[in-house]
Parts: sequence; structure tokens; C-alpha cells
Amino acid sequence: MTEPAVRTPIGPLADGEWHRLHPASPLLRGGLVLIAVLGFVLANLRERIVEVFVLFFAPGAEAPGETPDFGGDWAEDPVTGLVARGLVGWAILGLVVVIVVVVLAFWFAWRMHTFRVTDEALEVRSGILFRSHRSARLDRIQGINIARPVFARIFGAAKLDVSVAGQSGNVDLSYLGSAQADRLRGDLLRLASGARRQEPGAPGDAVPV
Repeated sequence: MTEPAVRTPIGPLADGEWHRLHPASPLLRGGLVLIAVLGFVLANLRERIVEVFVLFFAPGAEAPGETPDFGGDWAEDPVTGLVARGLVGWAILGLVVVIVVVVLAFWFAWRMHTFRVTDEALEVRSGILFRSHRSARLDRIQGINIARPVFARIFGAAKLDVSVAGQSGNVDLSYLGSAQADRLRGDLLRLASGARRQEPGAPGDAVPV
């Protein structure tokens, strides 16, 4: 009597269930650009912001007899323009609203970006308003690479790039935990090898990926 084939043990991310990416994925994909822009703006306006806010919140800080000049050109000095028109409170409120909206957008993007690995394919779903569903057949996988950019390493994350034959572009998982990426790469290679062997007319030996 022939014993049934035992399936190769796989990790928790290749169990056929839907999983989410690393929590820092939205920040690593797009948030760093936003942080860089904010840093550039603050670096260029740092001295003016400090000067204006000190005079605004501590009016007794200026020298006796001096009146702070807030009549500057709005286009050239927006900080001075905001103070001159009494819009500092609204500007702070607007900044807080923008930050909250960006954080919520990142959170929803992370929640809606999921993937799963079945015996036949790697599937990725993403998008908030416009949903996309990509599928990479395991028997068409040509290679799997792991990239660890500098900022990703700070969060202990890595990017998994899956090259698939006969399809436009790669399927990537940006980002996973570094150890999870290594484990999932091995699982995908084993599953892809098994999928090839099950194809009609395929040789019994595994095809290297």
C-alpha cells in the first residue's frame, strides 16, 4: 500500500490565508518622501518660525519700544503673513488635520494591502478606492530576490521581489519583516518546485529557480 505524500512544511505566511505586510510599510513606501519634504521646509524656515512664534506667544520678549514687523510680503514670507493676519491658530489646526489625514491614509493603505500564498499562486490585493488584485502562478516563478534598503533595515524590514514568466512586471511584497522575508522566499521556492513537478509531462526532478 502506497503511503500518501507528505506536504513539505511551510511557514505561517504561506498557509493560504490572507496576511498583512510589515506595519512600517506605508512609511517606507511613501512616508519617507513626506518626511524629507517637511524636513526641508522646516530647515529653511526654522529661524523665521522661531522668531515669529516667540514674538506671537510671548509679546513681552521684544525689546522695549520695538514693535515686531509682521507686514512682510505674503508670497515671500508665508509665516509672517500668517501672523500678520491672525491666522496662526488656523494654520496650526490645518497642519494637524493634514497630519491626521496622512496618517489615516497610510493606515488604511496598510490595512487594505494583503497577500496570500496558496498551492497554485501568490496573490496580492491593494488599493483603497481602486482595488487591484494581482496573481503570480507558482509554476511560472523565475526568481525571488530580497532587497534590504537602508531605511528598511532600521525597521527590521525587507522587500520581496518575485519575477514571473509571461506576465508584465514583478510581484513585490513591500515590506515584510526581515526574517519573514527569508522564510517566505524558501517557502515559495519549495511550493514553486512542487507546482512544476505536478504539471502534466513535467520531469520528476525539481527545476531549480
